[in-house]
Formats: sequence, structure tokens, C-alpha cells
Amino acid sequence: LLAHVSHELRSPLARLSVCQELATAKLDRGDVAGAAKMLKDMEVEVGILDGLIGRVLELSRLDLKKQEQPGPLDISKLVQGTVALYEDAAKARGVALEVTVEDGCEISAVQTNMRSVVSNLMDNALKYCTPGGWVDVELVCRPRLKPAKCMRCSKTKSEKNLGAEADNMGFELSISNNFSCSLVENTEHLFEPFSRLS
Repeated sequence: LLAHVSHELRSPLARLSVCQELATAKLDRGDVAGAAKMLKDMEVEVGILDGLIGRVLELSRLDLKKQEQPGPLDISKLVQGTVALYEDAAKARGVALEVTVEDGCEISAVQTNMRSVVSNLMDNALKYCTPGGWVDVELVCRPRLKPAKCMRCSKTKSEKNLGAEADNMGFELSISNNFSCSLVENTEHLFEPFSRLS
């Protein structure tokens, strides 16, 4: 539990730190509007932290009935909103951020879980990006298919031709960068839970 908590809290804390540094730099240059935007982003991050702490309390009680349940979620808006929080950090690092998100992708999921997934992927994409490189984010809506019915049991010709039918909407999310394995060590631990490359 402690390992999970520390891993989840790193992302918003790291973004808060970047926002604070950028806000200070903008104030030093007299860019009040830019600093105000950074403060607004910090407010969003505080809200995300508050939600994560709520989940920690939820897990500590081990009360399944009180855990957040999946519900309707516009994954397009979630990805766009989460990625937007990284625009200033990418610019500060000289990283080109390309975002292509198909609108209106509705799924059933837990919002906080999905935000954590996108945040962790974005954190890693920026952290392990080649200096002056790029990070590409792409989301495409996909109809999720369920297995085709037994053809022998099908009662109509239309059902036989169908083969497989749409159950509900799914999606494909790709977050890529021009990462080079030569930049870090211990890449064999890349997919181990809570591991961080050096």
C-alpha cells in the first residue's frame, strides 16, 4: 500500500514543483498573466492530490462497498485536460508536445484511475525523453467487440453475416517519445511495479 501511495503521489507533486518554478520565473520577468496561469494549474494539481488522498483513506479501510465504482467517462476530455497540465513543463524542457485526440469517446471507467494512468505515462514520456525531442499523444475511439455468436445457433442471415457486434465504446491511447535506452541504466526493470530508472 505504501509503495502504491508514494508512486501515485509523485506525479502531481512533481507537476506542482514545476509549476512553482515556472510561476516564480514568470513573476521575476514581470509576466503576471503567465504566473496566474501557473497558479491556476497548481490549484488543479491540489485538487488531484486531494482526490488521491481520499483514495488512500478508502484503501486503508478496505471497505469495498465504499470504493469508487466505474461510471460514464468522457476519456477524450480527460486525456486532453491531463495532457494540458504538461504543456508548460514540456516547453521548459524544450520538448515538442504533439496531441491528437478524437472527441466524444465515452467509456465506463473510474475517473481517478484513468487520470493516474495518463499522468504516469506522461511523467515517464517527459522524464525519459531525449533532450530537445518530442512526445506524441494520440487517442482514437474504437468500438469494443464481443465474441461472435455460434454460427450454427444463429437464427437469422443477418446475425450470421454480423460475425461480431459492438458491445460498447473502447479506445486506443498511444503516448510515445524519442527515448533512447542509452540515456538510462537498469532498463531490464522497466516494467516492474514502482521501479524508477536511473
